[in-house]
Amino acid sequence: MRYYRRDIFQSIRHYNNTVHNDLNFKFLSIIILLILMLSTNPVFAGSRKNNNLRMNAALGIISSQAAADAGKKRIVSGWLPGWGQKDGLNTINNNSGVINELSPFWYYLNTAGGVSGATGTGDPDVINTARSQNQIILPTISNAFDGSRVVRVIRDPAKRGLLVNNIVSLVIQNNYHGIDIDFENVPAGDRGNFTAFIQELGRGLHAQGKLLSVTVMPKLSEPGNPNAGGSASQDYAAIAAAADRVRIMAYDYHYQSGQPGPIAPAEWVDRLLAFAVTVIPKDKLELGVPTYGYDWAPTGGKTNGRAIIYGKAQQLSAQFGQGIKVDAGSSSPFFNYEAGGVTHHVWFENAQSLSAKLDLVNKYDIAGIAIWSLGKEDPANWQVIKDKLHR
Repeated sequence: MRYYRRDIFQSIRHYNNTVHNDLNFKFLSIIILLILMLSTNPVFAGSRKNNNLRMNAALGIISSQAAADAGKKRIVSGWLPGWGQKDGLNTINNNSGVINELSPFWYYLNTAGGVSGATGTGDPDVINTARSQNQIILPTISNAFDGSRVVRVIRDPAKRGLLVNNIVSLVIQNNYHGIDIDFENVPAGDRGNFTAFIQELGRGLHAQGKLLSVTVMPKLSEPGNPNAGGSASQDYAAIAAAADRVRIMAYDYHYQSGQPGPIAPAEWVDRLLAFAVTVIPKDKLELGVPTYGYDWAPTGGKTNGRAIIYGKAQQLSAQFGQGIKVDAGSSSPFFNYEAGGVTHHVWFENAQSLSAKLDLVNKYDIAGIAIWSLGKEDPANWQVIKDKLHR
């Protein structure tokens, strides 16, 4: 439910260390036990020299394991909307070496079932910047939140095959590393058809040495809520088997046309990941994290929100003299203010709320994160990412 994106489209290791330390301790214990067995067993025991060789080899294994763990670097991918490419490029250039996958929001499924270019498609500045920083380029194909466009294609095997061929050709012709599919609001009844499409696309891309990323709706169980943005049409396990990346959009828990509240509360994200890792391999799973917020106010008897960026939230807080508070349960910043006799409720994302979610990335030991979106985030986000994901 990307309401923030819809607005703009239509007009956006304490725990982990404990886990790894426990695993390393067990690993070390096993190695030492084996060494003792080998050195004392008359069948295997040899000279002091041989025993020293065994010990050195074992310590080498331990050192290699420890080095690999210490040098672990998770994936940091980001969506780059065409309408904000200038700001996004500034973010990329200011944080060289941090972002290792880039998904420009460049393509969409048109009403005829073909793929069309969106704003900024193929911008050479974006491509050259990404390649100069050795980033994997996985442009996104969306469906403009229109599930009907998708079903008209995926229900017909011939049309589905044609779309697959067209996407593979698009990737090859532009020398992309692969593609990211973000098809939302697909009916639950088309779960099998959507799976077939992803499987066929995966085979087509893999045959050419290319990657497939699939962006999915958040859910706490299968099959998911049929009224929640198409989550019931997305079979997590089947998609993960066919794709190289699965990105869960863990945001819009409170959405634009709903009641005020945190965008991506940490306790909810925790439950999302607890389920996701039971059906999606951890090394394929990316947590989608937001950088935006909403300003909700009553309008016409309803509470409606407008999407705001981090900088706007800071401006409103200062303008109306309202200090920013943090909701402990969700680790989310918020404040209220009065304007024109109307009470506004603002919830947004910043480095502190991101930090809580990165702790969960480490807790569940998943591949990394996917940021929606690059360019207007809290500048402090990047130090938090480096501290928690690039250790």
